[in-house]
Amino acid sequence: MNLKNYLKLEILREIKNIYLYLALGLSLVSGAGIIYSIHNLNGPFNDTHVSGLYASISVIAMSLFSVKVMCIDFHYNVSQLILTTKINRIKFLFTKFLVSLLIGLAFSLGCIILLKVNSVLNNFKFNLIDCINVICHYLLFMAFYSLLVLVLIFLTKNIATLYVIIFILNMIIPGILQKITTLSKVPDFIKTIVKESPFLTLPENLPDLSLSSNNVVVIVISIIILFLISYIILPKKDL
Repeated sequence: MNLKNYLKLEILREIKNIYLYLALGLSLVSGAGIIYSIHNLNGPFNDTHVSGLYASISVIAMSLFSVKVMCIDFHYNVSQLILTTKINRIKFLFTKFLVSLLIGLAFSLGCIILLKVNSVLNNFKFNLIDCINVICHYLLFMAFYSLLVLVLIFLTKNIATLYVIIFILNMIIPGILQKITTLSKVPDFIKTIVKESPFLTLPENLPDLSLSSNNVVVIVISIIILFLISYIILPKKDL
């Protein structure tokens, strides 16, 4: 399997996906509404409201795309023709991971565009460091959930179920985890683990782009672990 050709094929598949542009468009429109409110209606909002409303759509979209990118070959049983050697499995994993990051980059660029427009129209500060911060947040989100999806697909064996699981992980679980951190009967060390868990920090901090350095370290370590687990559990059908 030629890595360059496989990567090109996967990228073209996503570039031609109309749902990617629809999701980006909806995200941009939602964020633009806040910009309009600030500029023309003197709305009591700031740049975090712009990125937050943009993220309300983009988080759901990226979650769904993480399932699509990672699982489409398994859904159509194409993986049986790809994962036939050790080197092919490595190429498969890296290709899927890179394509997921490209989707995360696309959504980060959408957020950057909104925040830049907001800075021009409404005089909010936005510089190169802010751009890098946006990109890092979106890449970390997409990397973590894409690899998580790849691990889960071998447990669920059902794509539809996986869509539901990822939706719950992003929309419902963070609220439950946040509630756990407020319960007095929960030991402090459990609260600390929950507070630093990517399942809480990513969905909660992506909207306002406020991941701490500790959050980032935990997320990166989690991504590395998921990457290794993904490689280990990939079906091995050497020819």
